[in-house]
Amino acid sequence: MKSVDHEVVFEKIRALEKRLDDIDNRLDTLFSSFYCSSESSSSESDYEPWKTTGFEKTGNKKVKSNNKKAIPKRNPTRACRKN
Repeated sequence: MKSVDHEVVFEKIRALEKRLDDIDNRLDTLFSSFYCSSESSSSESDYEPWKTTGFEKTGNKKVKSNNKKAIPKRNPTRACRKN
């Protein structure tokens, strides 16, 4: 019985490895433009350093207004207590 289970697990692992290889090959074809090829004859000094671009500030910041008055909220049943 163990040999049958072992064979089933082995076949599932083999199928998963094949599927993983197919996915890897598909990703390589999709993103081949992002990879640097090792066959190029350019040296490391030919590459420019990575330049970060700062985000432009639009000036539309939210500012709290200081001229607002606080309106007290009361529960009318609590405001008039009868003793």
